[in-house]
Amino acid sequence: SMTSGDTTVTLKYAVDNQGTASSAATEVEATSAGIVVAYGDATVTLSSNTKAMGTTYDYSSDSIGLTYKMSDVLTVAAYTGSTEDSKDSAHEITDTGLGFTYTITGGLSLSITHNDWDVKDGTTSLNADGQKTTLALDVSF
Repeated sequence: SMTSGDTTVTLKYAVDNQGTASSAATEVEATSAGIVVAYGDATVTLSSNTKAMGTTYDYSSDSIGLTYKMSDVLTVAAYTGSTEDSKDSAHEITDTGLGFTYTITGGLSLSITHNDWDVKDGTTSLNADGQKTTLALDVSF
């Protein structure tokens, strides 16, 4: 992490390698990399992730998110991301969201988030899309 003036840049990286306990088990490897750039009331987050398990799947995903504090009481956030499987060209997941958080008073906030998602896979029974809106009342003390 480093700061220059009003800008903070944070780099993140993680790796996980789960070996096999027996000759019948399959090794799992995963990596995650991201960068978070904060400037004033805005924050942008970029991430890239992979997860592979033998011949079963080889997922890769990319996403970007933006948060902006519009005032002391209102924050808006948006993101989009997608996942693909290089071992299954028909497999793809996308998700896009938009949310607002309103601070009612210290320790009490109301959030609303709307997601639009789509799942495609080689098996038509797994193909789906939809929308979801979530309302949350957050209390902390």
